Amino acid sequence: MRIFPLPRAVGFVARAGLVVLVYVAIGRTIKFSEMAIELTASLAYAVGGAIMLTLIQAAICAYRWIVVARATPNVPGFRPSFLAYMEGLFVNQVLPSVVGGDALRVIRWREYGVSTAEAVVSVLGDRVFGVLGAAVLALVAVTQLWSFDVGQYWLPVAGALAVAAILGCIVFFVLASSQWIPGLLQRSTRLVRFAERIASVDLGRTDFVACTLLSIAGQVLAGVSVLLIARNLGIQTPALVIVTVTALIVLISMIPISLAGWGVREASFLAILLPLGVSAEKAVLLGVLFGLQGLLASLIGGVSLLLQLSSPPDD
Repeated sequence: MRIFPLPRAVGFVARAGLVVLVYVAIGRTIKFSEMAIELTASLAYAVGGAIMLTLIQAAICAYRWIVVARATPNVPGFRPSFLAYMEGLFVNQVLPSVVGGDALRVIRWREYGVSTAEAVVSVLGDRVFGVLGAAVLALVAVTQLWSFDVGQYWLPVAGALAVAAILGCIVFFVLASSQWIPGLLQRSTRLVRFAERIASVDLGRTDFVACTLLSIAGQVLAGVSVLLIARNLGIQTPALVIVTVTALIVLISMIPISLAGWGVREASFLAILLPLGVSAEKAVLLGVLFGLQGLLASLIGGVSLLLQLSSPPDD
């Protein structure tokens, strides 16, 4: 009896292999002794501050999730939704999983009486808004890098990725407010029902603007957390560049080709910051610490998952 389906196991091994290959390649370009010199007590405090900012970002994202599902009956309050969000973050960061955390969020809301379809749509909508916020700032990052005359071959690709992500989000919202999806899927009853549920999601203009602003604010907080660590490392790259580049790297890390973004995140910081005069060691360490603080912040979700804190109280 297989615990994991074969395709899933193959995908996991492939992503793990990519992480190993990236770290091997990075290891050939940096001196670990110089990285070790940067590990000071003040850096630990900076990471602690970044963890606090990440928790605030998670709270903003949890509130956005509730706003997305405002018209849905039985939506839990902020506390259980925040804990469910942190549990999902823990699963995606620690296991790690691509969509396992999202599935857990759906399960938690179902326990409060939200239907499966409505819970799935709420998580999907929340995800799309998260991508939109990262893509908007990523586009700003690309324009900033061009202004610094960073003529790297990957810059047009990064710009295309940001534009494609924004257009993809717009297409989703257009489809969600129309009846196109049910018409295209008439031959599948199950898909039609799910598509009709998507089409029934009606975000008012105020809600759409609010969710977009919340998404951008969350990504800015992520960038500020990286800026806090960067300044402690002596990286003097302009703050706007650091903040927006973080969103670009988050957007790249959303592509499910590695485990929780490891390897891709560090390689991205290296590729972007090295032409700006940042040493390879500091760029890679910044990426590692950014990932590590996110992992540590998600441990709250692990505690909640262990103690079932996000579940409804027993009658």
